[in-house]
Amino acid sequence: MKRLNSSYKVNPDCNNEKNAGMLYDPNQIQVTEEDFSRILADIKDKDMWETVFKSDNRTVMISKSVFYNGKKGTKKMCETGVIPYSVEEVFHAYTDKDCIQKIEKEISAITEIDYIESSAFALTVLKFQYNLPFPMSNRDFCLIHSARRYKDGYIMIRKSVKHPNCPPDKGYIRAVASGGIVFEKLGPNKTRYTQTYFTDYSGWVTSGLFNKIIQMRDNKWHDAMVWSCRVRRDKSLEEPPKKSYGIINTLLYNDDHSGAIGHM
Repeated sequence: MKRLNSSYKVNPDCNNEKNAGMLYDPNQIQVTEEDFSRILADIKDKDMWETVFKSDNRTVMISKSVFYNGKKGTKKMCETGVIPYSVEEVFHAYTDKDCIQKIEKEISAITEIDYIESSAFALTVLKFQYNLPFPMSNRDFCLIHSARRYKDGYIMIRKSVKHPNCPPDKGYIRAVASGGIVFEKLGPNKTRYTQTYFTDYSGWVTSGLFNKIIQMRDNKWHDAMVWSCRVRRDKSLEEPPKKSYGIINTLLYNDDHSGAIGHM
């Protein structure tokens, strides 16, 4: 078992600590309690968001303030909606290797890089390649994932790190992201998801292109989640997926070592 440093630091280039886009050192390949708490704090802080899209299925918001990765500022995104399946079915569909690229359609490839167990949390390191529409160049991310239980549901974090076995791919611009997704049980067949992310796409991205990226998702993500849950139910796939890029492994490990995170 590899023991990792549990410290993190705020980017020194940022004067406003709250608006520091990356509240950790990306050279430290680790998960902390603060990573999970930060997602819940963003979701709870209703005053930080303004709605930019709303439908019967989902609501998309962006932060009123700019957050920073170094000296480059951008806004956070938050999306919430309701899926008519149990919280276990929704979480299992989202972590199922056979479903994730149908849900996140912009992902062209996912590569498993590493799996690490520390004294408190386990994490899996994944490389994500995104083929983006013109005029944007393709992006890739090196992201750690870790999941744990939250109340009657689940919370999963994603954040960028610098891993020696995960260099940028040729023809791709290395982007940076920090955030995660929460799945909350509303009823036997009703689950609310809320995901919030800071994303620095690097390279040349105007505010117009940023808004295009946000709007590009429309209802397809939500619809793909519903479709994936239905397919798994039709196939009687009620158990956790056997192949999840290591995410289910982190959940089981975190059950034993860190437990569930408290209520908001």
